[in-house]
Amino acid sequence: MRSIKKQQEWCASQVDNPTQSWDNLCQSFARQSLGMGAYGSSAKVAWGNVKEKYKVPITKPSDKSWWADIPMGSLIYSTHGSSGHAWVAMGNSKAYSNDYKRKGRIDVVPVGSVRAPCGKCHSRHG
Repeated sequence: MRSIKKQQEWCASQVDNPTQSWDNLCQSFARQSLGMGAYGSSAKVAWGNVKEKYKVPITKPSDKSWWADIPMGSLIYSTHGSSGHAWVAMGNSKAYSNDYKRKGRIDVVPVGSVRAPCGKCHSRHG
């Protein structure tokens, strides 16, 4: 498993030098950022597979202070739509996400762009 420092370095490298196309592979990207395999067929399924002790559900998605406190390295999940979505928190209200600015590519996005989030989980979930 990667340290948070190595995770963030790996994510940053995927922005300019991706190792593959990340088209529709958000959950795979998020898990690979930690050096772990996929945790389900979609982000929605993966969120359901995360043990409760690692989940920090969102009770008020409009609370900007909650978003500002997401620790670097945490995985952020949404169950919106048929598959949901997963992001990797980089701190300072930013995250790494695929298919946001460029299809199949990783970009830095504002955490506030998370649509219908359900929560975050500690970076060492399993």
